[in-house]
Amino acid sequence: MAPYTMSGVAVITGAASGMGRATALAFAQEGVTRLVLADLNLDGLHETESLLKQTSSDIKTVAVRTDVSDEASVQNMVDEGVKAFGSIQYCVNSAGITSSPRVKTAEMTAASYDRVLGVNLRGVLVVSASSDPTDAEARAGR
Repeated sequence: MAPYTMSGVAVITGAASGMGRATALAFAQEGVTRLVLADLNLDGLHETESLLKQTSSDIKTVAVRTDVSDEASVQNMVDEGVKAFGSIQYCVNSAGITSSPRVKTAEMTAASYDRVLGVNLRGVLVVSASSDPTDAEARAGR
């Protein structure tokens, strides 16, 4: 029996580094050849694209500078992914931040705390709702 391989399109937030980059590489190793890579760090996204394309010449990517806490930015990411690949089957929320400068929670400013929660909590909701495979295509006007 042939080994199972995945197919379809994956959206991965936080794909410029760390867990997001590792997740993108894992999806590619499992057979997903179309990936929407999202992060605020566009240079990091291009590095991830390069690493992915080293794994297979079949890999196709769309790198989208995305603020996961901002609904318009996330909708743009989904629109770009659907425009390039027609649909979305998988979504991994890997974007996450800490305060800058990094301090104990009790020492954070309210603005810094709001930003961390915006990305780490609200971002999961915004991305998940916007990239739901059942209606991402419809939201993008297809």
